Amino acid sequence: MRLLAELILIAALIGVAWEKPYHEWVGEAVPLLAKQSAPAEKAGVRRALPARGVALPTPAPTISSGSWMWDKTHKSPLDPPKHEHASPQPTP
Repeated sequence: MRLLAELILIAALIGVAWEKPYHEWVGEAVPLLAKQSAPAEKAGVRRALPARGVALPTPAPTISSGSWMWDKTHKSPLDPPKHEHASPQPTP
């Protein structure tokens, strides 16, 4: 039953995009969303979508020297476990 529902959903998505690509559908929907949010902007509420052509700020990358990788005391989950006994146990 779930497989049938998934196949119907996939066929519907392909049918919708057969004549007009999805980026054109979205291009038509963005101005409609802007018109609906215009009264909210007048009231001082920010829009959920940024305007087209506006670059969003990105955080500056942190620069690391990488010395932590070569530190002898650095522990990693992939390190093999350390054995407490240096000598092997005698077998009886």
